[in-house]
Amino acid sequence: MSEDYKRFLKKQGIELSDWEKATLFYNNRQLLYDDVIWGLLDIAKHTSDEVLKKQIEDRLSRNKELYEGFQKREKDTYYVLSVWSDTKKYEEQGSYLDFVTARQQGKEENTKFLIEKRAFECIEAGSGKVLGGMEFDEQGYRKNRFWLYSTVVGEFAGDIDNTSFEDKHVKLPLMFRRGDIVHIIGTELYGIVDAPENDEEEEQYITVAEKGDYSDFQVPVNLMYEGQKFLSVFSHEHCAPTDIEYARLDEQDNRKGFLEYMKKTLYEKSFVTGPGRDKERFDEILSKLEKVWNQYPDLRLGQLLVIVCGKSDLFMIEDEELLERLQYNQFPIE
Repeated sequence: MSEDYKRFLKKQGIELSDWEKATLFYNNRQLLYDDVIWGLLDIAKHTSDEVLKKQIEDRLSRNKELYEGFQKREKDTYYVLSVWSDTKKYEEQGSYLDFVTARQQGKEENTKFLIEKRAFECIEAGSGKVLGGMEFDEQGYRKNRFWLYSTVVGEFAGDIDNTSFEDKHVKLPLMFRRGDIVHIIGTELYGIVDAPENDEEEEQYITVAEKGDYSDFQVPVNLMYEGQKFLSVFSHEHCAPTDIEYARLDEQDNRKGFLEYMKKTLYEKSFVTGPGRDKERFDEILSKLEKVWNQYPDLRLGQLLVIVCGKSDLFMIEDEELLERLQYNQFPIE
């Protein structure tokens, strides 16, 4: 998915095999499931590996069987409507007992929406019914992978089997390093890579992955923004290396300055272990701010600070400059 990562693989002289392509394609979280089907069929059509071709056909056939069983089932199921919100993500709006009602309610929202069919999980074991969940967008297209299984055989659509293409380990180099400011493909998420720090740590990650703990191998990213919404410095996600690209933000974008500042704060040792700022400045700044604010009590604090900073970036301005502006610039105190 990531053009940056594609260029990185090409530069490293790494060419993926049909098996690896099939594995990555099947497990791609950003693609519509219908696109995954067509992509796998294309790989099966052109590969010379008969074992892989048979596995793809069997996997898709089994998924189709589970899907159709779940699709026909209406008893003990319900539909969850999620609507695209101002925070630039889907938020659950309500649950409905039938698809028609859920879709009608979604249309009345006048924005993008998703409907997910879910099964109640309080079903007696061994009942022979198909449980799971699958998601549709407002046009009715299936989104992402669905999870389905039969209660008789207990076979999940994603059971781990290292001999099957969908569960094979793909050994990929990790392009990104701690402190890289990145964007997660297919989302509006921006953050800072937490690890690995160097080549040695990358090898440790790969060793863990080869033992089967893939989640720890994925690149951990400290998420800072979803669109323009600030998340927190503690929001965290593990991402496939193929789903990350360098963040490309304009110089005028306030997120760029904040992310670069947080990179220094979190990862540059000289910044963290230095002498730090003098806490004595608190009283001086607050005292001068109080004097100015008393002269213009109808201004909100945010308005006051924006006026004082002028064209300077409020986030990036140093305290010493702010003090000087409070004293002599837009608001002369004496």
